[in-house]
Amino acid sequence: MTDTPAPATGTAQAGEGTGSRTARAWRHGWVVETAAVGAAVLIHMVRPVTWRRSVRREFVHFMGIAGVDIVPTVVIAAILAGLGLLFQGLWWLEQVGQGQPVRNIIHTVLVREVAPLAVGLLSIGHSGLIIVNELSRMRADGRLRALDSQGIDPFVLFVVPRVAALSVSLFCLTMLFAAIAPAAGLLTALLLGVTNLSFSAVLVSVLSTIGAQGYAVLPLKSLGIGFAIGTVCCVTAMAEPSNPNRSGDDARLAVGFFRSLFLMFLVSGTISVLVR
Repeated sequence: MTDTPAPATGTAQAGEGTGSRTARAWRHGWVVETAAVGAAVLIHMVRPVTWRRSVRREFVHFMGIAGVDIVPTVVIAAILAGLGLLFQGLWWLEQVGQGQPVRNIIHTVLVREVAPLAVGLLSIGHSGLIIVNELSRMRADGRLRALDSQGIDPFVLFVVPRVAALSVSLFCLTMLFAAIAPAAGLLTALLLGVTNLSFSAVLVSVLSTIGAQGYAVLPLKSLGIGFAIGTVCCVTAMAEPSNPNRSGDDARLAVGFFRSLFLMFLVSGTISVLVR
């Protein structure tokens, strides 16, 4: 009877262990990849040759998805935020008589922090997941590879206009939120008789409380958050699946959502620390 050689289990296990360690080490490599893709998107965005007719068409198409379609949701969220924050500040001002610090804090938080984060969260759940779903399906169906074989760069055609459209739409929606939320809280306070001040007096007080830095933070945060969300969603959608045996659609959407959420808070916190 011929002896068969024993399988090299130790070598196989060592190889599997090395592979798992490499996978764990590169698990957070998406941050580096997102930064690299973001730099490439910025370079292409400032080049006039990038914005051909097909790219402009994609930009306008996704502006309608990321901007126009979500306007009713942003308006409702702004009204609720204004009722919950500005109305409380005016109520404490009249009831306690020491509400000026409370009002200043609420005005600042409402415009500088709540507005970009609330709109960013709504954009993640709507536009970000649409990007992940569309691009991942294009990649799975081979449409991106087919375009590349025809000499059409999918990065320029799909990634650049989507990131640009999401950045611009999030900026516009944040401005809309910041305008509606104080107005909703102020009108409610006047209708309920919470404050004896006139509409113009309270409006001037709100605008002066926000300050020049507050208005400078809004564009920085909104554009930065929109750019980060669009970039990380495109990276998540077009990346190779880590486990081909796993159903990728639901897992990829979940990964894109939590990555976008992480970058949103990171960008917001960084800008808040740098611009005080």
